[in-house]
Amino acid sequence: PETEVIPALMFQDCEAMKTFEWPSGLREIESNAFESCLIKRIVLPEGVRKIGREAFRHNNALIVLGLPASLESFDQSALMGCERQLKAVHCLATVPPATIGYPYYQEEIRKSIAKATLYVPVGCKEAYSNAPYWHNFGDIVEYDYSEYTTAITEQSLDVMPNADKYGLDGRVITTTPGGIYIQNGKKYVK
Repeated sequence: PETEVIPALMFQDCEAMKTFEWPSGLREIESNAFESCLIKRIVLPEGVRKIGREAFRHNNALIVLGLPASLESFDQSALMGCERQLKAVHCLATVPPATIGYPYYQEEIRKSIAKATLYVPVGCKEAYSNAPYWHNFGDIVEYDYSEYTTAITEQSLDVMPNADKYGLDGRVITTTPGGIYIQNGKKYVK
């Protein structure tokens, strides 16, 4: 189905929601749309431009978030309260998306992403390191997304350097950085 906006509060407190099929044509996720859901992996489709206030707040199961190159605006409170499981955020935007901040929530916002790694396209680390909000991630790592030029895919999130490896069900497969990985018919040795 073609949907441009997921409205505010649409799926708030839907703890039974573990997965979500993103509609085609999606451009915006409004405030608190997925607050307190239990989705482990969120990979937003290309075309999403704006993520609103507290969109994924208190999603205590969230491990990995994939943000498309089209993203222009990301509310700083979107991931507030997600620090329990959050390991990685992949952002394909070559220019750090603009952020909206809240002075009275800054400590909680920082705590939510302080242990997570932000993966950005090669050549973009310095820009993210100097950008409001984005510099608060525990680590910022450049990642070669050249194989994934149109969008982040479930497979691209599974080949992360120096990170736990997860199956598509969100469970940890291995915590060691070494091994052989096969992706799209290509072999990777780490």
